[in-house]
Amino acid sequence: MEIRRLVKQIRKHFRILVDGVGPSAIQGRFIGPKVLINSIPKAGTNLLQELILLLPLMRGCVRRTLTLRKGSEWLVNELSSLKKGQCAGAHVSYDAAVDKAIRENGISHVLIVRDFRDVIYSYIHYLHALHKSHPHNTVFGGLSTLDEKIQACLSSRPEIGMMAWPEMISRYRQWLSAGDILVVRYENLINQDSKIAEAEIHRIIDYLNLMPEIDVSEVRNKMFNSKGLTFNAPGIGKWKKNFNQHQIAVLNQALGEELMFFGYEI
Repeated sequence: MEIRRLVKQIRKHFRILVDGVGPSAIQGRFIGPKVLINSIPKAGTNLLQELILLLPLMRGCVRRTLTLRKGSEWLVNELSSLKKGQCAGAHVSYDAAVDKAIRENGISHVLIVRDFRDVIYSYIHYLHALHKSHPHNTVFGGLSTLDEKIQACLSSRPEIGMMAWPEMISRYRQWLSAGDILVVRYENLINQDSKIAEAEIHRIIDYLNLMPEIDVSEVRNKMFNSKGLTFNAPGIGKWKKNFNQHQIAVLNQALGEELMFFGYEI
């Protein structure tokens, strides 16, 4: 599985390089927006990145997902190197220095949110089935039950750089007070009602100030045919099928305030 994941990553980077020399992408080097695609892990960063790379003037970056693991100074330098027409994916909770760098470099900041119960289910599945070498598996690899894994998500483990999810979500929420940021809802992007999905795509196009004549229906269809690295089996409300009533109650108790703030029912 790790080899398969590496191959997908190499293919993704190769595609970014190839697509980056197309006529629209070349034009984007002069007039395209700089875009930061941000989210909590497993909330839809890859989905949104695949979508934005389908838009005119845009191209990707051959770099790993940006985080604060190397410190805010390193991340500020990375953001300063972002070029016109490039989009970069990130898992970055609020940081004042990063916020300043985003504004000073004229970067359009798009934050995608997803029902946090689905995020936690997806994260647990990701560690178990797709990324066994992830540092967090030093904890999760020794847990046998879903109850234990949920409790691990709700606990802080500083020795492996793992923040408790309620605290992490709260820190991401602080971005909403930071100024000009677009919040996109994962559930809208993958909604089977094309009107809801296309309306969300239109919001992104308007925010990035791209060409209004874009065929949004075509963009939506291409997004679902994409081969993103971890864009696998997207769905809404998987937590309802995979968590029992006790587990749901535990998550609602821990995440209730943030769920309600972002408009999710408990």
